[in-house]
Amino acid sequence: MAGRPGDPRVRARDRTHGGSVFETWWFWTIVGVVVVGTAIGIGVAASGGVEGPVNGDTMPAVLTF
Repeated sequence: MAGRPGDPRVRARDRTHGGSVFETWWFWTIVGVVVVGTAIGIGVAASGGVEGPVNGDTMPAVLTF
């Protein structure tokens, strides 16, 4: 009977031949990481960057006794 395991007419999907890269989980993971990274980069660039010390400058310490 066709369709039973072990039947030579039933072939497992060969991952080295056939099949599209667009059907793999890792391709869409990479696409998602690139899209999210680009969105974050555009958001930071559009907001004027990150505020903070420049060239190693730090706020002076205020000591009170």
